[in-house]
Amino acid sequence: AVVSTQSTGCTQFGDTGLCLLVEHCHMLKSLNLCETLVTDEGLLALTELKSLSCLNLNSTKLSAQVFDELLNKLPGLKSYDIRYTEACEWHDEFVLLPTETTESEELRFELMDKDDSGDDDEDGTGRGH
Repeated sequence: AVVSTQSTGCTQFGDTGLCLLVEHCHMLKSLNLCETLVTDEGLLALTELKSLSCLNLNSTKLSAQVFDELLNKLPGLKSYDIRYTEACEWHDEFVLLPTETTESEELRFELMDKDDSGDDDEDGTGRGH
């Protein structure tokens, strides 16, 4: 399955959502976290996704140290994008071209921004007040 937070412009996605995603999507093959709020703490959870082969971390808070750990623990990672991250400054290859996926293989991970949901959800629980 392919998960993309970009399909709805979901840039509010962060560490909590990433940890839940890793917990429930063990066979994930492709993940697009470009321009999300994920940090090194959340990104370390990705080491559990042994099937992951394509990863976009463009414009995230990825450090060089965590990227090295991801490369070491995810030997099946064939393509990645780490442009506009700290890790990009320390690696010669910051973009490996992604493999193509067909539309039937693609699973869109869509989240509504709080402002678009129509609910008053200040505490982030999805229950309002």
